[in-house]
Amino acid sequence: MALDGITATALCEELDKRLAGARIDKIMQPDRYTIVLTLYNGRKQEQLTISANPSLPAIYLGDPKLANPQIPPSFCMLLRKHLQGGRLISVEIPPYERIFILRFQVLDEFQDYVEKRLIAELINRRTNIVLLNEAGTIHDSIIHVDHSINRIREILPAHPYQLPPSQDKLTPEAWLEQYDAGAYTFPQELSSLHLEKALVALIMGLSPFPAGQIVQGSGLDPRLQLKDLNSSRLDLLSHALAAEMVKIKKREWQPTLYFADADDPYPLDFYALDLPSYLHKVSIDSLVAAMTVYSRSQIDSNRLEQKKQHLRRLLSHELDAAVRKANIHRKDMQEGQDAGKWQHYGELILANLWQYQPGSASLQATDYYDPKQVQIEIPLRKNLSGPANAERYFRRANKAKNKFKIGSRLLAADERDIAWLQSMQTALETSNEIEDTEALNSEFRHYLRRKRQSQNSEFLRDTDDSQDSAQGRIPSGNKRRKDRSGSSLALINNQPGKPGKRKYKPPKPAANKRKAQSKPGEKPLPPRRYLSSDGLLITVGRNNIQNDQLTLRKA
Repeated sequence: MALDGITATALCEELDKRLAGARIDKIMQPDRYTIVLTLYNGRKQEQLTISANPSLPAIYLGDPKLANPQIPPSFCMLLRKHLQGGRLISVEIPPYERIFILRFQVLDEFQDYVEKRLIAELINRRTNIVLLNEAGTIHDSIIHVDHSINRIREILPAHPYQLPPSQDKLTPEAWLEQYDAGAYTFPQELSSLHLEKALVALIMGLSPFPAGQIVQGSGLDPRLQLKDLNSSRLDLLSHALAAEMVKIKKREWQPTLYFADADDPYPLDFYALDLPSYLHKVSIDSLVAAMTVYSRSQIDSNRLEQKKQHLRRLLSHELDAAVRKANIHRKDMQEGQDAGKWQHYGELILANLWQYQPGSASLQATDYYDPKQVQIEIPLRKNLSGPANAERYFRRANKAKNKFKIGSRLLAADERDIAWLQSMQTALETSNEIEDTEALNSEFRHYLRRKRQSQNSEFLRDTDDSQDSAQGRIPSGNKRRKDRSGSSLALINNQPGKPGKRKYKPPKPAANKRKAQSKPGEKPLPPRRYLSSDGLLITVGRNNIQNDQLTLRKA
């Protein structure tokens, strides 16, 4: 969690300087946990976004890029009723807590100025946004907390509001005062904790990330416990901690973003101080900007992961289906390789009919195709005559030939699909931007449309082939075109007689009817463009379709 009590204190000071005196123009609630206040301060417009999402509590300035619902939620309507047109007096915070108190001056129904307070509790697993009246009574909250959740501190309408209980820790100023007096010693109850956890349990508002960086800056092993340190090592830890506490006391804020490496697009964390760290650090003008960059990056990262997870699931489902179909078609090809054997049996039965005994289960036939003319035992069906058994083997051979022919064609298509789906999975795992994921999703939808169309055409072709093969003839080109354009139901169902008047129509894919009503202004994303060191323009497609267009058309 990037927002701790120290960073929240610095952020509150910046927000107060920047927003004090601003007037509320609009209030929106894009989702369940987020509200957006549009403020006017002079001629400048600011959008204050407050998120009570337990996984990412935040307060920052900037356009959240979230769609505003047509029907506002009840909490949004309540905020509009009590705060619309009001003026922000100040932004306050309890000492080193993650609780922002926004004080507003608004007109009540009697046109008298009253004070309303909007409380943003940005504490993990206990986040909330609460609206209070001038007496400190709760109007409503974005998350209701009753006795089943918290028996000590309920947050419900018409209940008096109470701040969360204060932590039994030292503020940075109090600890620094004891350290400067030379009378400070680490409490005995912290001796069994690791150094990072000991600092977190000691200093109010200090989170694990800066505590770990302070331990690294002292040169000590973070795996050590406090009881493992001698007096000299304790001095090293205390000196490193005091250096940061002095910056906090003097309000020498140094907003910094921390990245895993220089090429990482999303920051791992941000902080109000420039801590000694092995991470890649980028200084930024203000803590408000750092919070905005971090929050937006986390939102984009979560959106990217959600889109990737959805597409990953679809690709995995299609790949499993393609592998299953390939195994089935491979098995059909193996069975189709016996077509010559069944054809051979049928011809030998006809050639050895003089040896056939009615009701026999097999036939000892002489193989006239073999130079040695060996004897072959051919299984028969007792209830069939000799010519009928031969016809049975001919039909079996014909079926095996069709299996091999169709199976080989479909297996080649399955192998192409498998290779393409695997390439899509690789491209998806290497994509790190939402635009790339959307381009891959567009290509996948295009693949599904072509797949449905090809299945319909395969259905018609296989239907015609099965009818012609069943009747023992090869259709002419005109007949084939006629059957494809309007085969009758009687012909499709292999029913003799006069064709019906209703002509067969190929099944349409179950697509969304609103698909034709594309979004206005929606255009495919252009390929990426890079400029090499030699001044050459390099164009790279975002998906396989764009790469094919670049290679086959524009190159």
